Amino acid sequence: MRLAVHIRAEHKALFPALAGKPDLQACLSSLREDHDAFMAALARAVNALGAQPPDPAGARALLAGVLPRLAAHNRREEAEVYPLADGLAGEMREALLLAVRRELAALPARYGA
Repeated sequence: MRLAVHIRAEHKALFPALAGKPDLQACLSSLREDHDAFMAALARAVNALGAQPPDPAGARALLAGVLPRLAAHNRREEAEVYPLADGLAGEMREALLLAVRRELAALPARYGA
């Protein structure tokens, strides 16, 4: 759930704030594709755990398959996207932070912060 909220915040707030940077379009498109793949794998893992009988080994295998792509994805975000977000001008940066806070506040308490 926390990953889903993180992805939603990026899609609704961060990526639109950076959309005006033409040299970043291919990167943002690739990151969106990664997000779709992560969410699909997580959905399959949840379904494996909810199956009768549950398939924890299958869920683990699905999630293990995501880890290398997630690691590369995080490195790319940290190198190419987050520094640009840090450099956004005052009002735009505040709007971005507010939008991200709003998304994180929507996380149900049962999932922790």
